Amino acid sequence: MVHQAGLFVRDMIMGLEECAKGYFERSGALYFESGTVFNGKEEGYENISCHNVDIYFNNHMVRFSYMSGAFMTSYNSILTCLVSFEKADKEKRVFYPLYQLYGYFGQGPLEAMVIPLILDGETLKESFGQLEAALGRVHEKIRELSFDGEGRAAFFDGEVQAAAVLLKEDYPTNEEYEGLWAEARVQWFESWKKEQEKDFDLSELSEEELKAQYEWFIERIKGQVTEKIDIDKRQMLSLYYNWLTSRVLSAGYEAYMVGDYPRALQKLRKLKNKTAYDEMVIAYLERAGEGRPHVPPSVCENIKKFYKNGMRKSTIGEGFKVVAGGYLFGLLWLPLFLGLYFLFYFIESRGAVYFMGNPYAGLSAIMPCFLLGMLTVFFRPGMYYKIFYRKDYDKLMAVEKASFNPATHKFMKGLAAIVFLGCLVYLFFEAHRNLKLTEDGILDNTRFWGIKGSFYTYDEVEKVYRIKGDEAKGYVSPYVLRLKGGREIELYEFGAGEKFFEVLRDKGVLVEKGDGSPAE
Repeated sequence: MVHQAGLFVRDMIMGLEECAKGYFERSGALYFESGTVFNGKEEGYENISCHNVDIYFNNHMVRFSYMSGAFMTSYNSILTCLVSFEKADKEKRVFYPLYQLYGYFGQGPLEAMVIPLILDGETLKESFGQLEAALGRVHEKIRELSFDGEGRAAFFDGEVQAAAVLLKEDYPTNEEYEGLWAEARVQWFESWKKEQEKDFDLSELSEEELKAQYEWFIERIKGQVTEKIDIDKRQMLSLYYNWLTSRVLSAGYEAYMVGDYPRALQKLRKLKNKTAYDEMVIAYLERAGEGRPHVPPSVCENIKKFYKNGMRKSTIGEGFKVVAGGYLFGLLWLPLFLGLYFLFYFIESRGAVYFMGNPYAGLSAIMPCFLLGMLTVFFRPGMYYKIFYRKDYDKLMAVEKASFNPATHKFMKGLAAIVFLGCLVYLFFEAHRNLKLTEDGILDNTRFWGIKGSFYTYDEVEKVYRIKGDEAKGYVSPYVLRLKGGREIELYEFGAGEKFFEVLRDKGVLVEKGDGSPAE
């Protein structure tokens, strides 16, 4: 599955590069470059978090981004478009989602601008074409804004204010900020002057010269603080846009994407901290007539088939199939675990004059086999889908490849190792639960979690007796071994045969029925 997921992501990235190159040639842009972000330190297609193609224009950049997944959403294989107005300084770049610019321009939305569940090359081309068309409708406005310094600053400040409300941050307005520094120029002068006098002789400097130095000091501090606040704002916007991506893939927007307007309105009206884009989508839905999809047909089909209310569909029937798959694939593990159980059973019986184990406990291997069968469903989904979802096999496998997560896969491998070792320990204790008659005495391993067991000489055994019928305790063995110390060991599960009684009689142990007569 790891290899298949890597090939899938590779094909998606190659398709994105081809589409982006075609757009670059048509758009008259200056140049373009690509960049990849990996999950963790390990590289490889299967570890790619997102792949970006940046296309440079005179005073702005357009980014087409393919993401393997999105923050706080179960959707995968996502294509979106973003715009940045910082070309020169990579550290300061903020990539604004295209739909946010739609909200700023007051441009009504026609199609979705974050498209999930892209499962093949043809869907990728259709989705890219939809984003290119959405970009084209506002590209001239983007160009104009890129040359409008005040407009860019106003847009940036508006986005920061919206993000601050959502993330509960507090930044002063520009007027408040300038007012704070104006007060500092007056209020801090005397204290600054006293600090300087500790280290320098200021007697030769006039008051005007001192104030000039103080002004320089204030401007330097202001520049450092402003730079720090600016960086903090840009980092906050990055978190804000991650959150917005999850919003435009939520249940309300899912309904919008597939053309279910009543449900979309019901969900979107409940959103808190609505953006200008959210309000425009709601307004569009309120005045629109019959619903229509806002994503390519294949994406619409995938969403309807596999998702509901922003989450992967899960039905009772699917649950039964998963359980059935666990038992079915568990049969693959059954020969191994039965073999291991009887190997442990054989090892336990060595050195015994008579060994009382429970060979039927080997059936307990069914539960470990079921657990590992469930894990087999996870690691070999192709086998599972071929058996239970033959008609939808290709689509489901495409979803599996698109939703592959290296971290989850690594975690499940560790879990599988722990489960396997736990199953071995469980089978060992099942085989280890026995009663062993040796030449010198009785080794009692009847306690399930006991490793060492308890050893009793035959002199410590009072008797073995048989309970009359079943009236005493219906679930208790008809044979009980009683020690002189008072402890009793029930023998129902351990198959006390005639040889067991012969060995005990030979060792001088009393064997009797419940009425005191010799046991048959």
